[in-house]
Amino acid sequence: MPGTRVMIAALLGCVLGSIGTLGCANNDAWSVSEARTCAPKAAPRVCVSAEPDHGHVVEFGGVQLLPGECAVAASEGRGGWVRLETRSPRRERQTSRLRVPRGRATIVQIGADGQAKRIGRLACDGTPITVEARTGDRLSAGATERPE
Repeated sequence: MPGTRVMIAALLGCVLGSIGTLGCANNDAWSVSEARTCAPKAAPRVCVSAEPDHGHVVEFGGVQLLPGECAVAASEGRGGWVRLETRSPRRERQTSRLRVPRGRATIVQIGADGQAKRIGRLACDGTPITVEARTGDRLSAGATERPE
């Protein structure tokens, strides 16, 4: 039946198209953001913990962040994985991948060795986010932390 073939082809196209768009956040449409609040379902956001500051620069999505700074994906940005690279004062590089869901601020801390570590993921609920060091088992932030 010709109609059935067309329908199967359309469904297959939708499935393959969906698979092609899943898994990776936009890796080149990010910008540095001074905003310390975000709304539910907002574009993904990444903040670098202010402490400890070992002089590393964090690079991803076309932006460079220093400790204490945040970046946000383009308004149509969906969640997924981004390639994150740290550069030490001696120009040594470390690369890792970071999951950045929509409607969340992901907080990373950079160790003395340049390794990025996710120390928190905060729900965007309009509450101000402060990017401070993790003390003990608590992350200092104004938004709601959702353990994963």
